[in-house]
Amino acid sequence: MLQPVARKTLVDEVLDQLQQYIVAQGLKAGDVLAPECDLAAALGVGRSTIREALRYLQTVGLLYREPRRGSVLQPMSFKRLAEVSKFLVVREQEDLDELFIVRRLLEVGTIPIVIQNATEEDFERLEEANRLMEQEIREGIYTSESDAAFHDALLRAAGVRMLTQFCTLVQEWFRDPRARAETNKEHDLQDLEHHRLLLRYIKDGNVEAAQRTMEAHLNVYIELGTVSAVPERAARRGTRN
Repeated sequence: MLQPVARKTLVDEVLDQLQQYIVAQGLKAGDVLAPECDLAAALGVGRSTIREALRYLQTVGLLYREPRRGSVLQPMSFKRLAEVSKFLVVREQEDLDELFIVRRLLEVGTIPIVIQNATEEDFERLEEANRLMEQEIREGIYTSESDAAFHDALLRAAGVRMLTQFCTLVQEWFRDPRARAETNKEHDLQDLEHHRLLLRYIKDGNVEAAQRTMEAHLNVYIELGTVSAVPERAARRGTRN
């Protein structure tokens, strides 16, 4: 069936051309795009159109503007993309509930890869995150950042860059709801104990125990009322389809 042809703005066309240019030239992080005037001349558009397209790429974290150098390509990172897109992704409670299912599937499913690929450097990062969390609990500081640091280190230990980036994207979408949750010292101590158990089971190569612990750790979102207990509901939906 024929579908209506989407109309692209001039800026959209320029963005398409810039992406093709970056790929064709084999440009990578740290490389500099051609000057605005050269891009405008090559594409036959005004410099204001080029600037608007470059601002968009800067907003989503694909490049930054450096004085006297120009537009410098950034390393791949979904963190900035998550920051600018989360208000579109998580609008209703149901969005958050479904995102929780995705996060649990990803983080529990990543455990075998972490066990296979984790290095001593990864273990040190995990231990450092736990030490920071312990210190924050002693000082009565909310532990969301140290908790995020532990999960970031755990995902990095998988050694699969694209998987790590995608999991980071989901975690960032979850950051604000987690920060708004009403927690207490008891919950923080429980989180720390889960972290310690996860680290121990991963070092021991115990996939099953580590996955059970990760599930229990993430279920704190249900306990705090941040998300609904939706996996069962999703399963019932599946039986009707």
